[in-house]
Amino acid sequence: MPYLFAMIKHLASKWNSSNDLKTPTAAPKCPDNKRNPEPKTNQPGHQLLSIDLTLVSHVVYGINLRNPCLRLSQWLSPSEATESFFSKDIWLAPPQFYEIRRLENFASLSDLHKFCLDRVLEGVERWLPITLVTADGMLQLLPGDDLYLEDSNYLENFMSTEKKIEEIMKEGKKFHRVVIRNRHLYDIHVTVQSKYKHVYPKNYIVSKSRL
Repeated sequence: MPYLFAMIKHLASKWNSSNDLKTPTAAPKCPDNKRNPEPKTNQPGHQLLSIDLTLVSHVVYGINLRNPCLRLSQWLSPSEATESFFSKDIWLAPPQFYEIRRLENFASLSDLHKFCLDRVLEGVERWLPITLVTADGMLQLLPGDDLYLEDSNYLENFMSTEKKIEEIMKEGKKFHRVVIRNRHLYDIHVTVQSKYKHVYPKNYIVSKSRL
């Protein structure tokens, strides 16, 4: 997805000088005899996550950025993944954080499975977020948000403003956005109704003590 790669590249350039972002400029090649080793659950440096949402599971797969040859996996609930993200044990890209918070709506995998079966004939809507770069962070805007623009040019090209996040948050009423304060601090604001009986994440606002 070009959008996701562009967003991650921008995040890296914006916070590459900070101590909590140590992304290697080029990943070293793994020797053939070290590819795909057995997963280890307590490996330090577990920072980058991808989530298998195709299978709608709570299994998360991680890459150790200090040694990309190591592949890690860990079974986490949505709340555990969220806390691990904020404590900087793992890293979630904003779309993954959004999906993790959506999964928080379901108490169990069986509840999630029932929801999927009941909703499957209602239809789907395909969309991508657009990004607004602010003076002190970024906003990812989703359909229904006051600032969302249905213009394909903004899927790969970011909008920008000299305003700060708090100024922008005071101006709107219809929110469907992820607020990115730094690499490990995201808020989610949702005040719009979902379509096709889907489930949006609940509002999730970072405690001021974390700012």
